Amino acid sequence: MKKALIGFFSIFFLLIGMSCGGDDNRDNDEPRLPEDDPTEIPGSSVSGVVKVVSQSIEQDAVIDSENTQSLILTYSGKIAISKPEQITVNDRVVVDAAVDGNVLTIPLSLEPAISYTVVVKSDALSADGNNTVKPFSLSFRTRAVVNLSLVSKHLCNADANEETVELYEYMLSVYGNRIISGVIEDEVNGNSSSDAVFLAVSQRPLIACYDFRQIHTTDYSDISAIKEHYGYGGIVAFAWEWFTPSQENDIPENYSSDSGFSVQRAVINGTWESKFIEDDIELVAQYLQMLQEEGISVLFCPVCTAQGHWWGQSGAPYFKCLWELIYDRLVVRYKLNNLIWVWSVDVSASSGESIYEWYPGDKFVDVIGIKADSSGSMIDKFLLLNETFGGKKMLAVTECGDIPEPDACVTDGSTWAFFIAENSDNDDIAIRWNRLMSNEYVVTCESK
Repeated sequence: MKKALIGFFSIFFLLIGMSCGGDDNRDNDEPRLPEDDPTEIPGSSVSGVVKVVSQSIEQDAVIDSENTQSLILTYSGKIAISKPEQITVNDRVVVDAAVDGNVLTIPLSLEPAISYTVVVKSDALSADGNNTVKPFSLSFRTRAVVNLSLVSKHLCNADANEETVELYEYMLSVYGNRIISGVIEDEVNGNSSSDAVFLAVSQRPLIACYDFRQIHTTDYSDISAIKEHYGYGGIVAFAWEWFTPSQENDIPENYSSDSGFSVQRAVINGTWESKFIEDDIELVAQYLQMLQEEGISVLFCPVCTAQGHWWGQSGAPYFKCLWELIYDRLVVRYKLNNLIWVWSVDVSASSGESIYEWYPGDKFVDVIGIKADSSGSMIDKFLLLNETFGGKKMLAVTECGDIPEPDACVTDGSTWAFFIAENSDNDDIAIRWNRLMSNEYVVTCESK
């Protein structure tokens, strides 16, 4: 009885198994093909899809426009062009695309700093037999290319001394190839920021930037810290975030747009505001004269970020009038020929046209800079400035929180002359600076 039951159930399960597979008449050795992605099988009656298996430009690549004349696509099977109008570059038909076997060549005519999208639609190509051709799309962009021949070879001050001309020529030789590193110092009597970077990564930023904001409370006649940085082979920079009083005889303690100090009255002779700025300019001139006597040239960036603070509160005309006054007093009256004049602007102020309104002019500016809080390459800002000012001046990041990525700058073509970074806490200084200062594109005191 037991043997009979075992035999019965064996036959029962065998019949069930045959029933479950009975509707599939395909050869058991033929592989199952996913319905949404059939593949061409030699000798098979199933239609396959011919698709791109290699390409000469990768997705989202940044390439040189001058060195790339075509896009080459290699397909998994032989193809032919059936509808050439369905092959486009930035929605423009490519009329001279060509096929050789399984290789499609799409000629390209590229310009710098442009995003491109190549599309080969589903019916643009045909394939042998019942095979279909999978549509293809590719997005990439071209690297910005700065015409270095347009950059002024001369300083705006024709009487600039030999040391300053040599410094400017050095910066020109670096521009477009490498990026000069810099850091903001907390005070004029010390190099705590650059020292901290050196202790963390054994590299010292080439630029140390001091500020004249404390001229009413600090003895600037002690230039030992500046001479020390210069002795390392460094470059000295000075900003001037100008502290002013809210009313006559008050202590200068503010530079914000609501400080109460009137730039309109400051540029009018005979007002107390005019006397104040004349006295301050003379005071700054004394300190700069000391550096000139020591043979030290200065990247000088007064009234930083044109549209901001009290010097920008009354609009571009008054700002430019103030800038020209500063230039005239320091260069003409006080004979300071050791200055490279750096003008900075807020690029968030909408269009290039509105930025240009604040520009004092080529004859008063050597370097154009921005204050930035973003990292990466900042290619959009670079291109905006380069186009707005005709590529005639070197461009720089004169103040930044997040440090630009040098590899991204070189890849994208945003060849900033230099960056000057805010100092950072000791906890993250090694993280922020180590990768940066060891980069082959970054110029330090040690790699100059």
